[in-house]
Amino acid sequence: MALWILLAVVVPVTLIWAVPRELKRRKALAFYLGRDCLGAAWRCTFPASSSDDIRRYLALFAKALFFQADAALKLAPTDRLIDIYRAAYPEADMPDAMELETIVRDFQAQYSVGIREALHPGVTLGKIFALTQNVAA
Repeated sequence: MALWILLAVVVPVTLIWAVPRELKRRKALAFYLGRDCLGAAWRCTFPASSSDDIRRYLALFAKALFFQADAALKLAPTDRLIDIYRAAYPEADMPDAMELETIVRDFQAQYSVGIREALHPGVTLGKIFALTQNVAA
């Protein structure tokens, strides 16, 4: 009996807290995820890079931010990482899954380049991608 009472209280309270936050998150992310493919913008910005290199790089962000794989190419080289993160977590009290830390770790593992120092508020996905090109050059 106590379990049913607990469930009758916890489930509605959780829904009342979670649903508005998820709607706000989806609305904020729609700016990015509602775009068409921006692969051409990446190729124009980084003409010496292969499409596979660009896709592999963007997949790292999609995975860390829990986006669908096909959403990765909807991110632009001019998008600021912090803006994408804040769209994913529009409220300060929303718990995250350490996405930025995951990006730093995965980037180091994939490219053997530390980016922690490069992660300032104005850094764009394109500027971070350029770090991979400096290693390859």
